[in-house]
Parts: sequence; C-alpha cells; structure tokens
Amino acid sequence: MEPAIIDRDKLLFTSYQHDFILRKVAVLKSIIDNQASVIDIFQGTDGLEFKDEDALISGLKTEIHFSMYHALESMFAMAFALIKQPDDVWVWLTTYKFPEFGRMINDVAKSDISAVSEKDELETIRIIFFKNCPNEFVEQEETKEMMHKLSQILTLCADELNNKDAYNSYKHGLRLVTGALRFNLVNEKEAINNVIGEGPGLVYLDRKSANPVPELYSFERSYKIIKLCWQMTSLMIKQRKVEYIEEDKCVIEATNFNDIDIDDIFSQDFLNHVLDELS
Repeated sequence: MEPAIIDRDKLLFTSYQHDFILRKVAVLKSIIDNQASVIDIFQGTDGLEFKDEDALISGLKTEIHFSMYHALESMFAMAFALIKQPDDVWVWLTTYKFPEFGRMINDVAKSDISAVSEKDELETIRIIFFKNCPNEFVEQEETKEMMHKLSQILTLCADELNNKDAYNSYKHGLRLVTGALRFNLVNEKEAINNVIGEGPGLVYLDRKSANPVPELYSFERSYKIIKLCWQMTSLMIKQRKVEYIEEDKCVIEATNFNDIDIDDIFSQDFLNHVLDELS
C-alpha cells in the first residue's frame, strides 16, 4: 500500500501555533504585574522552596527579555522561508544553516529586506505578507505605505537581533548573571558615589577580552517587540493559510501597521538617564 502523500505546508500553515511565545510571556508578565502572589504561586512546587521574591521577579523579567530574541528568530525564519523556498516552506525552516541565517539578518540590518531576495523592496514585502492579495489592493497608496512600514520594521528587528551576545550567553548556560543592575557614578576625590541608574540587568563576558559586560534592559520593551513579531507572523501565516481553507484570498490582519508607533516600541528611553550622566 502506497504511503499517503502529506502536503507539508498545508499542515504547517493550518496547524502552526505561532502565538506560543506571546502566550508564554503574557503569562509571565501577568505574574510580574501581580507581585503579591508570586511566592504563593511558586511555593512548594515539586517540593522546592523560594524565599527571595526579588530573585523570582528578576528571573521572570529576564525570561521575557530573552524570549524576544526567540520571537525575532522565529519571525525572520518564516519570512526568509517564504522568500527562499515558497513552495516548500517547512523544509526550508527545517534545513537552513544558522550561519547563513545570521548573514541574512546582517544584510537586512544594513539595508532592507530586499537584500536577501532578488526582488525590490515592495515586491519582497508582497511575497512575505500579501502573496494572495489582488493588484488593486496592493497598488493602493495606503497599502504601499503599510508595505514601506513593514520593511522599516523588519530592518529595525534585524538590527535588534544582530546584538545578541547576551542572548548567546543565556542559551549556553552558566555564562551570564542576571538580577538588578546598578550603575554608580564615582568620584573618589570628592567621596561621591551616586546611583545614576538601576533596573533589570545582566552581566556576561566579552568573548574577545573576557571582561564582564553589564547590560540594562527593559522587559516591557522586549514584550512590545514580541507582540510586534506575533503580529507580523500572523499576517504571514494567514496570507498562506487561505490557500488551504475556504476564505477570501486576501485576508488583511486587523492590525493596521500604519498605526504602529515604532519609535515607542524600539525606544531606548530606559537607558537615556544613565547615558546622559555618563557623558
């Protein structure tokens, strides 16, 4: 008996739970936002005892922050697969080599998404997000504006993913220390030792110098970027899903990307005070 032929991409686009990272971090953020219950939630889990609530909260914030990199990787992997192997997306997602992926991310960060395709910017965005939409829709000025915005967002996301030394340390175990990070401004002659910045932070070793590198982060900012990755991946999935289910061939995500404030999402305001003092 001949084995059944499975349509791999149909299975992928109709079954893939692309919101699993967002679901995870939404639960973690909910726990952080209701700190009074944290110890009660974790106390006695598998016989373990947790007494340091600050350490628990810090760990959850760190997990949200590093989930951002996972969300960025997943979003770009889907986008690249739709460009490189649109007729067998799941195979590309399964077999691509990470050095190649890293070079593609670097190319997008330096330019735009067209750097990894043989098409221009808008045609590349159409391949990723609007494959099954008619020309009348794609040619609308509002749609073109949205496509330029999506390209801009992808470049910002690629730049974010390019700076992942701390994430690499996190992935490989005991190479990173997390917790509250405090920056002090010290003047020994005048006996000044002022705290100029404090917040969730981490320390890792620079691979070349082996010197400790401190890094502040904002888990709220990371959460916003995760949500943005989910919104973009949702649009990619839905535009391909219509090929396998009875729906209109052009499904437009409820999110209007023209209304997204990218300056707010990618803001580094949480660092500004520290940087101003140090300068």
